[in-house]
Amino acid sequence: MQGGGHGPAPRNFGLGADQVLSSEVVLADVSIITASPLQNQDIYFAIRGGGPGAYGVVTKTIIKAYPVVNVTVQHLAIAPLTTNISTLLNTVTTLFHDFPDLNDAGYAGYGTWPISQPNPLFATFTAGYVHGTYMMNSTLAAAQTRFAPTLAKLLP
Repeated sequence: MQGGGHGPAPRNFGLGADQVLSSEVVLADVSIITASPLQNQDIYFAIRGGGPGAYGVVTKTIIKAYPVVNVTVQHLAIAPLTTNISTLLNTVTTLFHDFPDLNDAGYAGYGTWPISQPNPLFATFTAGYVHGTYMMNSTLAAAQTRFAPTLAKLLP
């Protein structure tokens, strides 16, 4: 939350930083304060996305709670089978082009696509694209149906 609270849940619930109701914070002068919308508002707003430890040490936080939801997770991993990465780049372009539609369909998540890195991205591939996507309150069948138009573009 102190880094903002990014992840797949903000699409449905807002950033993690927006869920903080109050926090107990130890300041540099060793005083302990409560930071909330009503008390020490400057620290309250600063610690919610201002960077961990920049304004004090948060020792306790009260956050909003939500009912448990079903989460459907999809992991996409693509790698070139040769040293020619043009097909990989075309594939990433297709995915990036479709992201607005996937977002509208309820997908959220993070991807990465290194061209060459010292450690394997997955398996033994040092180049490729990996994306974890999540859909809240969805079924596997619904997620597959919503991804089908993009998948059709990716298949040879």
